[in-house]
Amino acid sequence: MLAINKIHRINALEGLKQLPDESIDCVMTSPPYWSMRDYGIKPTKWSDGSKSVLGLEHEIRDYVNHLLSIFEQVKRVLKKSGTVWVNLGDVYAGSWGNYAPNGVVSNRRATGKHKKWLRQGIVNPQFRPPSSRKQLVRNKSLSLIPEQFVLGMAQQGWILRNRIVWHKPNHMPSSVKDRFTNSWEHLFLFSKSKKYYFDLDSVREPHLSLKKNMINLTSSPKIRVSHHPTGKRLPPKPGDPQAFHPKGKNPGDCWDISTRSFKSVMKGKGNGQGDGNETGDAHFAVYPEQLCERPIKAGCPRGGIILDPFMGSGTTAVVAKKLGRSFIGLELNPEYVKMARQRLRHRAPSRGQSAAA
Repeated sequence: MLAINKIHRINALEGLKQLPDESIDCVMTSPPYWSMRDYGIKPTKWSDGSKSVLGLEHEIRDYVNHLLSIFEQVKRVLKKSGTVWVNLGDVYAGSWGNYAPNGVVSNRRATGKHKKWLRQGIVNPQFRPPSSRKQLVRNKSLSLIPEQFVLGMAQQGWILRNRIVWHKPNHMPSSVKDRFTNSWEHLFLFSKSKKYYFDLDSVREPHLSLKKNMINLTSSPKIRVSHHPTGKRLPPKPGDPQAFHPKGKNPGDCWDISTRSFKSVMKGKGNGQGDGNETGDAHFAVYPEQLCERPIKAGCPRGGIILDPFMGSGTTAVVAKKLGRSFIGLELNPEYVKMARQRLRHRAPSRGQSAAA
């Protein structure tokens, strides 16, 4: 068993193999998106005989299959009462993304004549991401990676309980002129059993106006006509507990959560919130703490263990610690392990919980 409340420098597949069966209460994670970035980590040897970094496979189907092999291990270590929350994005086929001139990967790898090419705006094919190669979908088309992943998970026996929309009110603007700007991502909720831990009361939201709604119900008792063959549907009665739950409403499956830059948060108000550290290091793929809070509150009992197989900058661990849950983090990149540990040191241990190593 890997130590609890610690971020382990190990790849996801190997780390999961060191965890015992049904030892994890909840998984909250965001895997590396396909063909987006090279994080400078060592390739993984997969069961299909290939050797590659997750997210840099030449084919989409290989990426999805490798991801599914990891979640096969996740299913083994997850308790029957456990939940799995996965944030996963898509990519456009034919896109160069951050590999374009002056991009992250191009500059870091370029040497000799390649640097000259970059100054001239030319990108050597060896620097181009897998999405720029010919795929099963046509160029400019979304690759449908989240959909392929979900179908694969269903074939593994997972139950897809929610497909949540993470809407970003402050989403990045786009110069594209032949489609709409992307402003949201998927957050999937899976379970391995029909009955599982889910504390809805802990994440209910206040009703906008309970008094106003009750007045409307009593003053407008009109029958709403339905075309359903069973007849007419009556409005809810003022005293019906299902109409307005005293603890608040179900927050629904569309969440408005703004992104925050990695640098600005810990430098901003000095409260240690969000992704970042005082040295100004950058992690280019982070999700906000608020996106983790609702899944952890609803999907993991207090004192339970949360696993993040792709810990990155440590957001899952930071929120778990704040909410009185334990965590296990797996991350192969040494710089991100360092970032995550530094963030955790800014947090005072929750009551009854030890500090992270």
